[in-house]
Amino acid sequence: MMQDAVRHILVVDDEPAHAEAISRALNGAGLVDIAVHVAGTLWKFREMVAVRSPAIAIVDLNLPDGSALEVLTSPAEKGDFPVVVMTSYGNEQVAVEAMKAGALDYVVKSSEAFASMPRTVERVLHQWSAIRERVQAAGRERLARETLELLNRGGDGEATIGSIVAAIKNTTAIEAVAIRLQENDDFPYYVSKGFPDKFLLAERFLCARNQAGEILRDGKGNPVLECMCGNILCGRTNPALPFFTKRGSFWSNSTTQWLASTPEIECQGRIRNRCNSEGYESMALIPLRAGEEIVGLLQLNDRRPNQFSLETVYFFEGLGAS
Repeated sequence: MMQDAVRHILVVDDEPAHAEAISRALNGAGLVDIAVHVAGTLWKFREMVAVRSPAIAIVDLNLPDGSALEVLTSPAEKGDFPVVVMTSYGNEQVAVEAMKAGALDYVVKSSEAFASMPRTVERVLHQWSAIRERVQAAGRERLARETLELLNRGGDGEATIGSIVAAIKNTTAIEAVAIRLQENDDFPYYVSKGFPDKFLLAERFLCARNQAGEILRDGKGNPVLECMCGNILCGRTNPALPFFTKRGSFWSNSTTQWLASTPEIECQGRIRNRCNSEGYESMALIPLRAGEEIVGLLQLNDRRPNQFSLETVYFFEGLGAS
């Protein structure tokens, strides 16, 4: 689970005995990468989701302050996670309404239903993964076409790259996207979208400097580029490690977990740690190439964990070769 932060299931039920029975079944199922959280009201559900989206939500249809259908039918509230609706009574019409509203499953409460909840969760997560992959594959195909069209159109370079960054952000819904390009000895941010100004100001340049402000150089006279961005741009990667790819990218779905579990020597260089300190959990750094030469870097950051798959990273590596 190096690349995945611990997922959590959110159980929303105002009956403590029901929530406890579901939690006990889930915790006893041996799902080692799952943590179970409980909320008793729709308000608490909304509060918890605003902090961190669950892998899946199991929501009682009728809560003291509203209905699960309110969440399912509200575009502003429906998160990027599947919902299983529960009710205390069987009603085919309600089940149809819940499924039409976007629920992936409908469960009538009983001791048997609670005991089988681990199987329900695994089935829904598998179904959700397949749905997301189809949507993402279609989005990647559109993004590849749009990128190539922009590149073939030519014209102003900064405007073209700005349009590509905007297209990547809009298609993937990743929180922050930026491109670094070489400028003399350094690789400053050339175009960005979604990063705070203070972050861009602090991380604009990668060259290490001495107290006099002079660029530090290695034994071959090359400038020393810091942090993981510097590793990617200099080719300081080890494909034997799970967070590097064979084509020289870095990716993590939990920078907190990565930093805690990775010895300093495996980081390949000094890590500034600003991405993690700013709350970014998912991060991918993709080299941009002209032939075999690395000329820049595509950076994708998101405060939500588990936003990348290896297939997504491979896609951007192909795009980076464009």
